[in-house]
Parts: sequence; C-alpha cells; structure tokens
Amino acid sequence: MKVRFLTVEEIDAEYDRLRPVFERVPTAADYTHDDILRLAKSGAMVVGYAEEDGEVLAVMAFEFLHYVRINAVNIVALAGTRLDEIHAQFFEAFREFCRLADVTAIEARCGEGMARLLQRYGFSRTYHIVSCKV
Repeated sequence: MKVRFLTVEEIDAEYDRLRPVFERVPTAADYTHDDILRLAKSGAMVVGYAEEDGEVLAVMAFEFLHYVRINAVNIVALAGTRLDEIHAQFFEAFREFCRLADVTAIEARCGEGMARLLQRYGFSRTYHIVSCKV
C-alpha cells in the first residue's frame, strides 16, 4: 500500500480519481466536497490518500491549527474501503507526515459517527465542541 499527501501543485492532477471516495463523506454544514477541493488548491487544506494496485482505498482532508502551545491538524474528512484493515499503516504514515510538519496533536471536530470510527483507531474524546449561530 502506498500513502501520499498531495502538494498544491498535484491537486488538479489527482483529485478527480479521489472524488468518488470523498463523496462517501456526508456533506456537512462546515464543508462541501467542492470546498475541500478549493481549499486544497489554495493550500489551506491538505489531501492525502492510500492506494493499492491503483485502487484508492482511503482519502483524508485535514487543516493545520495553531494553538498557543500546540500545533495540530484537524481531520475534516475521512472515507474509504477497508479502513479497518489499512488503518494502522495509513495512520502511521499520517503521523509521520505530521511529525515532519512539527504537529504535536491530531484532532477531528466531527459528528458521532466519525468519532466512533476514530476511537477504534486510537483516538480519544478530549473536549466537547459547542457552537451557536451568530
């Protein structure tokens, strides 16, 4: 299995083959699939994927967050097939990418389904995010 994290310059060439997997992610109020593409093209978001024998197994989009004492990434979207089978190798490559980028925490502001999925892969609940409309 090969895991890649795309540069801004690679997005146009690769995104069309990743889009069908991204479309498995439910559209949220925060981001649409087109928003992910637009933000990745601008460098505000990073897209990564895992493939094997030319088949895209998993896709991920994330953004960098900078807190006072922590550099973090927020997983915005994650989808794929065989995630339970490939998660160890996929997330180890992701952690290595994050270490090289001086990231000290990986988080996901997400719904219950994504939280349950990520908890199977070693994530734990830390904060509750609440919001209100302005």
